[in-house]
Amino acid sequence: MKKVFYFLLILLLILIAGCTPSQVSGPAPFENSPAPDFELKDLKGNPVRFSDYRGKNIFLNFWSINCPYCLKELDELQSFFNELPENTLLITVNLDKDADKVKAYINEKGYTFPVLSDPKGETIKKYSIRGIPLNIFIDCSGTIKSRIEGALTKSYIIDLIKSYDVIKKPA
Repeated sequence: MKKVFYFLLILLLILIAGCTPSQVSGPAPFENSPAPDFELKDLKGNPVRFSDYRGKNIFLNFWSINCPYCLKELDELQSFFNELPENTLLITVNLDKDADKVKAYINEKGYTFPVLSDPKGETIKKYSIRGIPLNIFIDCSGTIKSRIEGALTKSYIIDLIKSYDVIKKPA
């Protein structure tokens, strides 16, 4: 019951954020538009600027520890991370306020993919996030190629990326 309450609370907060005027300048962050830049800290406290990864294909995932679909998808993301296609990065952005709780969960599960922490929800506005999990594929020029709300499987992610003919699967 407590999990349902937290899930509904997060969903309500996301809906409320979606009803407020956007602070995003420039084109909306959807297909064929430039991916908005941001700077967040990883779970070790190191600053990471998204634009530092220009020149690489990026699979960007937004999630919360209170979202059961997100947690299920993390296993798929780890499997994808273990077999990343050439010139491709996986970056996940956690939207929870308690980074220590997230770090403990990531360590407990043995996940090794990068996790950035966004406790203030800065990326929610920049990426017009309406629901999570949210998965965005960005090509090496920094253009959003695909934006999918909902949990994905490893095979779907790989097929999606291959469909843009921007990478080759490692031999």
